[in-house]
Amino acid sequence: MAERKEDPVSERLAKIESDIASLKNDVAWLKQLYKSLDYRVWFILGGVIVTILVSLLR
Repeated sequence: MAERKEDPVSERLAKIESDIASLKNDVAWLKQLYKSLDYRVWFILGGVIVTILVSLLR
């Protein structure tokens, strides 16, 4: 009976570990994207976000 209880736990742990690994990959990808984008791109994105917020608040 102890083996039956350990199997789901080990499966959950494996799933959690794979989720953490994929999150780390996503974070690394986002950091690379952040470094590769130029400041002008961030300026344009900021302008678009501010424009959308202002239009929503009116």
